[in-house]
Amino acid sequence: MSIQENLRQEHGTAMKMFALLQKVLDQEGGGPDRDDLLRSVLLLLKRYVDDCHHGKEERVLFPELERLGQEDAQSLTADLRKEHESAADLMSAMLDDLPGREAGGTESIRDRGGRYLDLMRAHIRRENAELLPLCGERFQAETDRLVRERMEEAETDLLEPGEKERILAELSRLSSG
Repeated sequence: MSIQENLRQEHGTAMKMFALLQKVLDQEGGGPDRDDLLRSVLLLLKRYVDDCHHGKEERVLFPELERLGQEDAQSLTADLRKEHESAADLMSAMLDDLPGREAGGTESIRDRGGRYLDLMRAHIRRENAELLPLCGERFQAETDRLVRERMEEAETDLLEPGEKERILAELSRLSSG
């Protein structure tokens, strides 16, 4: 599987998580069950998208593109890093709002959740339209293989053993319920 195929697959998983978050945010009212579901979905997103997926891009993929020295790649990766940072800030704020929320807390989470979803959906569309083709253009087969191996190694550093499988199983469980 190439870098492009791997990232496209991860983007598909992220989009499923975004759909689940949207579903939870659209639910009327609150209550312990909704709050538990919201907490679970946010934690899945934080670990899979913000920590692991973005972590692999920032540790391995972006530096490799930047190493090639083309200005278009450096400009794109700088923009994508800013979007990662904005997404992480929104995620932290949503998670901070969860415990012991007062009456206005739900609206705050809905607002931040909507901004997070808008940002991340646009981010993935941009990566699919600009970043993935750039990888295909700039990486020869050997570089693609080496970057994929380094991204797999980074994933083992970023996630606990078996955590990715648990995340995907939990996504499947929550999506079917």
